[in-house]
This record gives sequence, structure tokens and C-alpha cells, in this order.
Amino acid sequence: MGRVILILLLIGGNTKFLIGQQAYFTSSNQNFHLLDRIEMLEGKLLNSIFTSVKPYQINPVFTISKNFKAQSNQDKFNKYFLQKQCFEMLSDTSFKNEKARLKHFYTYQSFLYGKKNTDFQFFINPIAYFSGGLNSADKQNLFQNTRGVVVRGSLSNKLGFYSELTENQARFASHVRDREQETGVLPNQGFYKSFSTNAYDFFGYRGYINFKALPQIDVQFGHDQNFIGNGKRSLILGDFAPPNLFVKLNTTIRNVNYLNIFSEHTNLGGLKGNGSNQSKKYAAFHHLSMNFGKKVNIGLFEHIVFSRQDSLQNPGFELNYINPIIFYRGVEQNLNSSDNAFLGMEYKYLPRKNMTFYGQFVLDEFKIKEIIANRGWWANKWALQIGFKAINIFHANNLDFLVEFNQARPFTYTHFKESQNLIHYRQPLAHPLGTNFRETLLELKYQARPKWTFTCLAAFMKNGIDSSVYAKNIGGDILKSYNDRAFEYGNKTLQGNLRNVVFLDFWVQYQLNTFAFIDLTYTHRRSRIELPTLQKQNNHILSISLRYFINRNVPLY
Repeated sequence: MGRVILILLLIGGNTKFLIGQQAYFTSSNQNFHLLDRIEMLEGKLLNSIFTSVKPYQINPVFTISKNFKAQSNQDKFNKYFLQKQCFEMLSDTSFKNEKARLKHFYTYQSFLYGKKNTDFQFFINPIAYFSGGLNSADKQNLFQNTRGVVVRGSLSNKLGFYSELTENQARFASHVRDREQETGVLPNQGFYKSFSTNAYDFFGYRGYINFKALPQIDVQFGHDQNFIGNGKRSLILGDFAPPNLFVKLNTTIRNVNYLNIFSEHTNLGGLKGNGSNQSKKYAAFHHLSMNFGKKVNIGLFEHIVFSRQDSLQNPGFELNYINPIIFYRGVEQNLNSSDNAFLGMEYKYLPRKNMTFYGQFVLDEFKIKEIIANRGWWANKWALQIGFKAINIFHANNLDFLVEFNQARPFTYTHFKESQNLIHYRQPLAHPLGTNFRETLLELKYQARPKWTFTCLAAFMKNGIDSSVYAKNIGGDILKSYNDRAFEYGNKTLQGNLRNVVFLDFWVQYQLNTFAFIDLTYTHRRSRIELPTLQKQNNHILSISLRYFINRNVPLY
């Protein structure tokens, strides 16, 4: 991976080509939703932003929010909220405080410390997440205690940078702890330690630099997450697994966006817990997104996961995959390799103002004759997403609705080499349920007042999992090799031991300022597993939290 990084930085890093550049816009479901609202209110695709490729760059977000003609009081507040998050683009007259504290602190609004001039921008802020609650399943008190710092800025308006570090102690809901016991890793996190009773201690980290190699090409290098899609979930590349190392080239030319990601991932193999027996694997990804007129966007992608060792068993990146404009499947066949390749597409359609249809299709492996035969061949592996969004429903300002369906057939995303499945740190790189699942999501969001938002989320999740009843792999465990499959034919979605989960989340959010929020949450989760013996869990979770410069954690699985 080091050679890939060096080559790409040398190619893109010639300073004579560098132009104005900032760090990326803050990734959060709230920010994405507000930009979706602007798009649907205008009834046409956003200029300069391809919404399926996240995170977004700051410059177009600032321009779009600035030009947005808000009507409701809530949308006027949201417009100002988006602009304040693009603080690098604001003039000092609108961003600087008249009176600093102790002469040096909070000279800029909502920032502990900041410096800004023509050659240098530097902002530093604390991160905090304090929550407490009750978990009815085992009567244990829940808590999260997060402290951290974020540094963000730019050099000479040519190099953007971002760094975030948090230190955390938490006792999560029982289903999060159950998943940790089942998989040997803490969901969404990397290395962690247990402490006290059913509690965890872990670091959070992410950081990157980015610059313009050409006016049309943005280069990013660092540890972070990427998300491809327009829904709450992604079947292509999601944000469930912890951050990983990557180099990204994002090229935008008018109505075309072309994305390349070269990434390194951690494979823990069959090891559970936080042992040191870790190996590396790699991935190459490209995604072509095109706008057809002002209403339709179509995206095509190709993704390949591979592992390599030299004669001394040292891992290495396959240099043949560096070429950013070649079909990986052709390279794979020419190498006579057994790398894991994925193909697929996505779409978004705005039929009229206030609504959007979207979806994804992922093809892992198939044979036409087996599809026609309809015999349930194990290797006909695919995943599907269909979604719909609507805003201002029932003619109520800022009452928004989403419905989304996701499905993946057995063995999708898996490989006969455990080192080449679509996982990072034993966690799926796409959908949190992994494979062999069906899911329906419903969300109703109401911004009653500029600072008050009420959200109701309902998730109905089913997935087929292994149990001691089945001697071999039935296709529900993304960590297992498909060579140990139970059936050659007769495979169908949700086969195996059915796990049925209903997840209801009611969330009241009050926004104190640009980065500070108070959350009151009630969550009901009901699960049922039938084999080898009936297991039922009915859990009620009530919590309150105060957070600053950090997103709310929703364990939706």
C-alpha cells in the first residue's frame, strides 16, 4: 500500500497544479438530509454535488446552501446552519466573535481556538458525548463518556487537513454486547478493551489530507470512512466498519463524477477479540456517476478485494489495480487470480418536486443458465436496494418521510478465502447485517421548530444465520468461506436459522448551537431466534445525551 500512496501523491502532488482547497464537509445524517431537502425542494439534481458519493467537498455545499431560497422558518435556519459549518468560506465579519475569551479563545464562533488568514487556516475544537440510560433487558445502566479533539484547516488555501481523536468508555445496549460476543469485535470500532461490568474502553480516530491535483481532480489520503449511496444503508460501500487507510481520487467534469478508491483493510481471520494476529488485505474501487438532464442520475461501479504475499509472506498491493481507468475484472482474469470482484449500479430519479426514488444493485457472481433454470444455485449472489423519499408530506412544512427495502442473497460478499471477503476488522464493509437478509426501513422526521426535530424510525430486519442444527455454512455468515456450503442447489434468501428483529427508535433533538445537541431517545428492540432453542429478547432503552461536534450513535442492527 505504501508504494500506491507514494505513486499517487507524486502524480497528484505537483504544486504548480494545486488550487484552492479545504477539508471535507462534516459527514452526518442530518447534513445529508438537509441537502436532500434542498434538492427535492428545487426538484432537480444539485449542481456540483453527486449525492451518492459521500463525504462532500465544502465549496459546493457552501455555494448550494448560500443560493438556496428558503421559505419556511425551519429551512431558513437550516440554510444558516449549513453555511456555518462551512466556516472556512465565511468572511470574518460573519464568523468572528467581537469579544474573544481570554484574548485567544473563541475568537471564532463555536470554535475553541482558531487562526485564519490568506496563507493559513487552523481551527481546534473539543469533542464530547455524555449519555446515560437504562436497558430493560438486563436492568443495567447504560452510559457513554467520550472526550476528544478535532483539528481542521488548510495551508496556503491549497492543502486541506483534518484530524480527530476521541477516548471513550461506554456500556452499550445488550444487543450491541451480544454482537460483540458473537463476532469478537465491537461494532463500528477497531481495537478495544473490556472494563468494569459489560463496559468497553476504546479510541476513535480519523484523519486525512486532501488537495486538488487539477481543478477537476480532488485527491484525499488518510484514515476515514466512505459511503456510496442515497439511502440510510449502502449495499456497495457503507460506514459500519471502522475507518481504514485509503487513497481517493474524485474527478468531476460537468455532469460526470468518477471516483477511485485504493484501500487497505485489516483481516483478523478466524481470530476473535483483539489479538495481534492481524493480516492485511486490499481493495480497489471505481464508481462512475452521470446526470442525465436534471432529474436522473445513474451510477456504475466495480470493486475488487484481494490479498497478496511475497516469498517471505509479506503483504503487498497488486500494482496492476492502480490503473484508474481499467476494468478490474479483465485485469483479474489476465492475472489468473481468484480475487473477489463485485459489479453493480445505482440510480436516483426526481419525478417532481418534493420526492426522490433511489436504489442499488450489486452483482457478486452468477450464471445466466442457472438463473434461467431457477434451481437456487448457491453462486447466484446479488443484493438489491429500493428506496423512496418525500418531504413536506400532507402539506406540512418539514415533515419528511423515507421508506427503504434492502435484500442480499446467501453467500453474497463472501469468498472461499476468508482474507478476500468484503469485511474490515471482522465487520461488513457494506450492510451491517452482512448477507442472507431482508430489511425494511421506515422513517418519519418532523422539524417542528428550527431547533426542535422529532424522528421516528422503524426497522424490520430478517436474516438467516447458522446454528448448531446446521453442520455446514448456509450462507448467512459473511466471515465464513463458501467452500464449506451446505447446499449446492435449493438456496434461498433467509434460509437457515431465522433471526427476526423489530427496531423502533423515537428521538427528540434540541439544537443548542451549531455543534451542540441534546437528545432524548426511547428505543424498543424485539428479537427472536428459533433454533436450536427459542430465544426471545424484548428490550426497552431510554436515554438522554449531550453531545458536541459528534454524531449520535444509533446501533441499528
